[in-house]
This record gives sequence, C-alpha cells and structure tokens, in this order.
Amino acid sequence: MEFREILQQEYIERLRKNPKYSMRAYANFLGIDSGSLSRLLNGQRKANSQTMEKLSLRLGINFQEIDEQGIRRSTPKDLSLEIFKIISDWQHFAILELIKTDDFINDTNWIASRLGLQNIEARDAIERLKNVDFIEEDKNGKLILKDIHLSTLSQDYTTAALRKLQKCFLEKAITAQEEVEFDDRHQSTLTVAVARDQLPQIKEKINQFRRSLNDFCEAHKSKDQVYNLSLSLYPLTKIKNEER
Repeated sequence: MEFREILQQEYIERLRKNPKYSMRAYANFLGIDSGSLSRLLNGQRKANSQTMEKLSLRLGINFQEIDEQGIRRSTPKDLSLEIFKIISDWQHFAILELIKTDDFINDTNWIASRLGLQNIEARDAIERLKNVDFIEEDKNGKLILKDIHLSTLSQDYTTAALRKLQKCFLEKAITAQEEVEFDDRHQSTLTVAVARDQLPQIKEKINQFRRSLNDFCEAHKSKDQVYNLSLSLYPLTKIKNEER
C-alpha cells in the first residue's frame, strides 16, 4: 500500500466519524499546510523520507514498515483485511452493482456523485476491489466484474464484518425514510407471533425470497439504479435462558 493511500484512508475514517471534518483540520493534525497535503493525496507530489517519518509518527505507524518508495510492506494479513473492509463497507457492494447499470461511467467523480461518496472514498474502494481481483479494467478502460468468492473467510471474521455492514444498511434505511420520495422506496414491517422451533423454516423462506428477487432483478436487461433490501428478523419478547 502506498503512503498516499495510508493518508487517504485515515482521512476517510475521520470523515466518516465527522462529515464536517475538513482537509485543513487534517493538515493541522499532521502538522503540514493544506496545499501540500492536497498534493500528496492527489498524487501530485511524493513525500520524501523525512516527511513520511514525521507523518507516520502522527498517524501512529511504524516508519520501519515504509520502504524508500513510500510503500508500506505488506503482511500475510493484508488480503484478509482488504476483504474484511469490502464486506463491512457498503460502497464496495454498491460499486459492484453500479457497474451493471446501463449508463455506468468508469470515472471516480461520476461514481462518487452517484453514490454520495467522497472522491477519495470512491477511488479507494475501486482500488481495493481491483486488489482482491473482484474487478478489472479491459484494454479500453472499461470495468469488468469477475467471479467473487467471499465464503472462504473464517466464520467469525465474516460474521464481524457482516454485522458492521448490516448496521450501516439499517442506518441508511432510516435516512431513506426521511429523504427518499415514497414512490422510490418501499418500507414495511410485520409483527407476528411464532413458535421458536419454526425459526429455521422462517429463515429459509426469507432466503428463498431473497434469491427469487435477486434472480428477477438480474434477468431484466436494462438497469439504471442500485437499491438495497435489508431484512431483519428478531424477537420483541425476551428469550428465557431455559429456551436457549
């Protein structure tokens, strides 16, 4: 990973926590002027060894992991961490689906605008999808989807990432209820009494519905939007210890 990408990721994390966080505030934290930081992030300037050491200290990074080319030496865990981020951050799935739309343009600004992302977020997500071989560019610069296999991750690792992803989508559903016109969304609930031993069959019916809906959407030749469907099944009554 290039040092520029390390700086970008830190900035993105701060933006997620505080959407009003500015480039100037980030530059002040790092101890450099905002113009220099902007050029570093955009790849217009490369940090020298002295600058990388200074910024690494501010970011809590071991400078010994950075080589003379500004590349952070990879470790055996890097791929797993990349895949974890893909599973846990919604924009990766959104980009994979956005590529399928008729008017898709392989342009970071366009992708960021369509998904309401920062340009840095969109660029970072695209690079990560390329790094793990989920997408590739053909000779004409067109993004192409490749076979995606996420089931090779350990169950615990996958579950932690999915919990983060599901929480994010639930939060976006709440936002959509306030910001998206009724004709462009559908939100409904069902409260029902069940027998606890029915849960396996209920979950399977939900999974069958999801697969059926996905097949229905995929079969349509023309696509112009990316939607998310989030389903949550949980008890409103307290489950007694003896019932577990």
